Amino acid sequence: MKRFAPRLVVVVSVLVVNVFAGTGCMFGPSVRSYPPARGPSGMSVRVETRLERLEGELLAAEPERLVLVVGGKVTVVPVARVRALRPAKAVPGLPTRGRPSAASLDRLRPVSRYPQGISPALMGQLLAAYGQSEPHTIR
Repeated sequence: MKRFAPRLVVVVSVLVVNVFAGTGCMFGPSVRSYPPARGPSGMSVRVETRLERLEGELLAAEPERLVLVVGGKVTVVPVARVRALRPAKAVPGLPTRGRPSAASLDRLRPVSRYPQGISPALMGQLLAAYGQSEPHTIR
């Protein structure tokens, strides 16, 4: 009986690890319910300012600005100009009215195409790809 004990411990350990590993993959959003997991695009958002309503892909949600692609143009919207921000799909804890707070931008960042933000070099590459010399900026 003693020589079976180490084998039994190994078999039970492997079973326990497999059970925990298998169930760990069942929690959280699935690929089907989390758009950024399905491709490189950012979430579609609607942004309202005092004078304009824009709809496009969210490239980045930075502390001072939102960067979108609207109608095939890279567009920068200063956060101070935003009156309403509505993602195409609900983002938990994101108010849709008023200027987005820092916490709201933190919740929006992971569903943008560039959650790390857009460096000047990357902005240059984006502008070149969209045939622009500078971004369209909402004033």
